[in-house]
Amino acid sequence: MNIKVKQTLLFFILILLQTNPIKAQEQSEYQFPFPSIPSELQTPTERANYLIEHYWDHFNFTDPNLENKKDNIEQAWVDFIDILSIPIITLDKSQTAIEQAFQQAEINPFAFRTFASLADKYLYSLHSTYKNEELYIFALQSILNASILTPIEKEKPKHQLRIAQNNRVGTVANDIQFTTTLGSSSLHAIDSPLTLLFIHDFDCHTCQLELDEIRNSTILQQHIQNKQLAVLTIYPYDEITEWKNRQNTYDTLWINGYDTNQEIIEKDTYSLRASSSFYLFDSDKKIILKDSSVEIIENYLDGL
Repeated sequence: MNIKVKQTLLFFILILLQTNPIKAQEQSEYQFPFPSIPSELQTPTERANYLIEHYWDHFNFTDPNLENKKDNIEQAWVDFIDILSIPIITLDKSQTAIEQAFQQAEINPFAFRTFASLADKYLYSLHSTYKNEELYIFALQSILNASILTPIEKEKPKHQLRIAQNNRVGTVANDIQFTTTLGSSSLHAIDSPLTLLFIHDFDCHTCQLELDEIRNSTILQQHIQNKQLAVLTIYPYDEITEWKNRQNTYDTLWINGYDTNQEIIEKDTYSLRASSSFYLFDSDKKIILKDSSVEIIENYLDGL
C-alpha cells in the first residue's frame, strides 16, 4: 500500500485558490468523489470550509465492495486530515467536519470502524507526522457517542480519551514535585520563559540518545545559555539509588530530579505512552507541545 502523506496539501491549496467549480474526476488519481466547490465561494477560507463540510457527501458508504477499497479509503482519510491542517481551518470547523464524517460513516459498520482505526493511526500514533491530539479528541468523542459500537469496543477509545485530555495543549500542566541532588522543588516553581520537560527511564536506549540530542542541540543550547529555556529531566520510577548513581548522564546546566511522590506513575499525572516523553511549557507552565521530540521543539524555538 502506498499512501501519499504530506503530498496532497499543495493540491488542495490550489483547489481553494481556484474560482471555478471543481469536478470530482479532475481532482485525484484515485476515484474519490470530492465535492464540487461552488464558484460563488471566492475566498480560500470559504472554499476550505465548504470542502471539509461536504468532503464525504458523495462517498458511497453503502458500496457492497467497500471492504475491497480500503487503500482508497485510507488515502481519502489522509487527504481529509491534510486539509484540516491548513491554518485557515479553525478548530471548531475541524471538530464539526470530524463529527460529520463519523456520523455519515455510521451507516456502514466497516466504514465506521475503518475511520476509527485510521484516526488512531494518523492522529494518535506517536510516530505519525499527522499526530494531533486535539483532532483525535474530536474523533474519540464521536466514536464514544456512536451507537454502532459495543461497550467492549468503546473501552479502548474511552481510555485514550482520558489520556488525551490529561495535560491538554493550551492548559496549565500538572505540577511535579521533584527532588534533585540539591533539594526539593517543583515544575511550577521554575522561573523561565520556556521549560522543556523530559521524562525518561534509564533502561531505554532511545532515552539515552534523546539526552544526547538535548545536549548536542545548538538551538537548545543557545536558549539555555540566554536563559530563555530551562531543561528539567525527571526520572519517574522508584529506583532512586540508580538515579543517584547515574548523575553523569545529565548536563550540569539542566535541572535533574526524580518524582518525589511517584505521582507520575501512581496517579498518572502524566500519561506515559512511551519510555520517554517531551513537553514544552511557557512561562506560566501552559503546555505548548506535548509528547513531542527534540526536532519539533527545535523547529518551534527556531520560529520564535
